[in-house]
Amino acid sequence: MGDSLKTAGEGRLPATLRISNPDRVIDRQSGATKMALVRYYALVGALMLPHLKGRPVSLVRAPDGVGGELFFQKHAETGKLPGVKHLDPALDPDHAPMLEISTERGLLSAAQWNVIELHTQNANAANYEKPNRMVFDLDPGKGVSWRQVKEAAQLMRAFLDHLGLPAFLKTSGGKGLHVVVPVRPGYAPPRWPRGRRAAGRAWASRYRWHGMSWMACAAPISGPWPMCTRVSMWAIPPGMATLNPPQGWRQR
Repeated sequence: MGDSLKTAGEGRLPATLRISNPDRVIDRQSGATKMALVRYYALVGALMLPHLKGRPVSLVRAPDGVGGELFFQKHAETGKLPGVKHLDPALDPDHAPMLEISTERGLLSAAQWNVIELHTQNANAANYEKPNRMVFDLDPGKGVSWRQVKEAAQLMRAFLDHLGLPAFLKTSGGKGLHVVVPVRPGYAPPRWPRGRRAAGRAWASRYRWHGMSWMACAAPISGPWPMCTRVSMWAIPPGMATLNPPQGWRQR
């Protein structure tokens, strides 16, 4: 995975972008540098932005690299982060405004600020109380092979296809997969198809002995429904320096 960053030298950067400590190694296992990360963001920005635009995003910063202390930030001052903007404060009353990254410049600003993970919510800011994505988070336990994770994702996809719910696949960072179902934002999760729970139970009964766990996530993080977790769309976990855009079902 680290090779993806190390070979990302062709990502074009704006002439006005200034990167501090560009040669600092952010992942000792792969040798990837901060500049490699910035260039990789530039390369994959066009793939990432459709999943970022309009959605509240939280940032995980690693000033000392992926093996150091991490900082989770749902709020931040944007004055020194060109392209990162504040959303309407009414979305999260009594707190600082949430963040949105909707341009490639914002993505590069995040990389310069040592952001290694981008966690989006499952609803757009424009329709915040009605999510438009449902995520089945497949999280392997100790001893579960990558082959079994892939098999679980394919099985989940088959269930969802049978229910008439098209899905796409994303890596989740360290070792899991997310099966994502786009949904119309006109319904709150309590009115969504019962098939969500049925598919999850059927899948869990097959994979519980493998040490696999799952979570169906629908609501925005501050919404009233408890089955909610932020979804890590692209991550650089310890020991794996890479970004994880959406995947084709045959890519992995």
